[in-house]
Amino acid sequence: PAWQAGNSAYSAGFNFIAATVARVGGDDLGLHLRLYQVIGLLSMLLASWLVGLAARPPVGESPVEWARLSPAAATATVLFCPLAVIDGTQSAHNDSLLALGMALFVLLAQRRRSAGAFGALAAGLLIKATALLPLGVHCLQLALGRLRWRWLRRPAPVVGAALVASVALLGAILYLRARHPWLHTYTALLGTPDVPYDKCTRSVECLPRVLLRFVFHAPVAAWLVGLAFRVAAALLLLYAALRAARDGRSLEWMAFGLFLYYLFLHGWSQSWYLLPLLPLLPFASPRVAAGLKVFLVSSVAYYALVIPLDCITSELGLALGDLVEAIVEIIPPTVVLWRFGNQRAGRHRSTSEPSPTHR
Repeated sequence: PAWQAGNSAYSAGFNFIAATVARVGGDDLGLHLRLYQVIGLLSMLLASWLVGLAARPPVGESPVEWARLSPAAATATVLFCPLAVIDGTQSAHNDSLLALGMALFVLLAQRRRSAGAFGALAAGLLIKATALLPLGVHCLQLALGRLRWRWLRRPAPVVGAALVASVALLGAILYLRARHPWLHTYTALLGTPDVPYDKCTRSVECLPRVLLRFVFHAPVAAWLVGLAFRVAAALLLLYAALRAARDGRSLEWMAFGLFLYYLFLHGWSQSWYLLPLLPLLPFASPRVAAGLKVFLVSSVAYYALVIPLDCITSELGLALGDLVEAIVEIIPPTVVLWRFGNQRAGRHRSTSEPSPTHR
């Protein structure tokens, strides 16, 4: 009943695909699974091919951004990523279709086909609501790109104004939701203080929210922590769009914003949500690429714990299981980001010091 009466993140495009699979598969559930796996496999094959094309400089013109991988390496990086093999093909999640749309966006953006690139991202909304994230970052970048350069050179006032606007918008949404209960369907991500448990898993915000709700019995404080994470996520994506508009490296900064969002600020963490980030990997900065590669592995590494931990029924056991899964997924890419930053800082200091003869 919860599935039938609740809201859905899927849209008309995927519903059409699912209806077609249902008609072809009939009562054979095994055939249903194989058809979805074939769709996922074809999506990842096409996505990797498109990313390879995007990494190849177009004949007679320079690309918008230079790829940091060769075309062959870019293709292999997408196609043979463990996340693509496990979640994009074997588990047949429809986020592989979003990865295909992202790959088409990357190629068209590289070829300076701005209208087609926008359409490729917008088409993802026909599959799933999470396609709104990259589309939103892209729209923000386009809007900010029309501002005067002097505003873009000073991101602090823009981010400060966005913070005030985000808090005001959040307050307006909560006020309207209290007066119109039907809005709960579209604002489920914001949650409420009176739920039995917070809608988060394998994410940074889970730890303080679980402690506040179940240890300190402060459900309102736990809910406010979730709202603070939603505001922080909006500011992060705005910053990524602002830097993209200022620097002109839209793919690099989109990879930056979406990677940090899913690593630190997304509440309901599922590994397959990362599939649309794969086509951005060849264009990410070295530091983001290093962390993202580890994240794309650690995000499926916790699967080794899922089956044995599913046999645990005690609340303490479930809590410890969730904590261990989060550590396996979040800590490795975080360590890589931290060590990569320290190494670059060390190299910068060593090159900025005067030579012995200078001294």
